[in-house]
Amino acid sequence: MKIPSFLKSTRNKVLTGIGLLVIVSLPFFFGKDELSARTVEAQLDNLEQMISATGRVTSAQDIDLAFDNSGKINRIYVNVGQKVLQGQILIKLAMDDLTALWQRESANLKIAETRLN
Repeated sequence: MKIPSFLKSTRNKVLTGIGLLVIVSLPFFFGKDELSARTVEAQLDNLEQMISATGRVTSAQDIDLAFDNSGKINRIYVNVGQKVLQGQILIKLAMDDLTALWQRESANLKIAETRLN
């Protein structure tokens, strides 16, 4: 490390040391006599954080529904978001389509029985 030219003499080294000592000691001599501190009592509280985001919201649980027959819904017995129990009736299908389906299948059964005999 190269020593600056003004610090090569002993007199300049002493003067620089005294100058640094004065600068460092100024806050102690001209600062406040007493230190002040502010204290706050710690309290247990809830922390709320607002988050703004965009995206797709999905349910933690998805249940796929499957039905034996399709048809038109005649009545809905539950509301969106309502909790349901296993085996609980959710909807009632219109009977017109099912009645027609039953009649057609009954006729097909009779035809098959006739061909069998």
